[in-house]
Amino acid sequence: MAESSSATRRPPLWTLPAAMAGCLGLGMLSGILSGSGDTPWYRALVKGSLTPPNWAFPVAWTILYLLMGAAAWRVWRRGDRPGAGLALGLFALQLALNLAWSPVFFGLESVTLGAVVIVPVLLAAAATMIAFRRVDPAAAAMLAPYVLWLAYATAVAWQIWRLNG
Repeated sequence: MAESSSATRRPPLWTLPAAMAGCLGLGMLSGILSGSGDTPWYRALVKGSLTPPNWAFPVAWTILYLLMGAAAWRVWRRGDRPGAGLALGLFALQLALNLAWSPVFFGLESVTLGAVVIVPVLLAAAATMIAFRRVDPAAAAMLAPYVLWLAYATAVAWQIWRLNG
């Protein structure tokens, strides 16, 4: 009987909810540590017509982080395919940039840095989605709402910057 190498073994199914919970947990931790949310500083900002209501953020981000975790898991389980390592490296990069945004915007209370930092988050997420598509098209499709939300969030951040400088 031939032994399967670790590169071709599929992770057990229980690792899917763990990956999803990991992404969600990191996102929540970033928000908690940065004091994001309904703060006096954020309430005092002039917000434009693009800014969604406060209740939309936790709903959207919960769904997006769960989808991100599931997408990364799908690529991870196809680790033997060409490009999987690069795709997961890009995922880690975009996640780190994503998690840095809340401390920059809310923690430092900087609309300028928030508007600047969100651009590489969007670019890294788009690159990740492209890399995921080469490994697992379904994983890339799971990242599409995230990339769209980031494009929208970039417009919101720039509008807030324009109104508050």
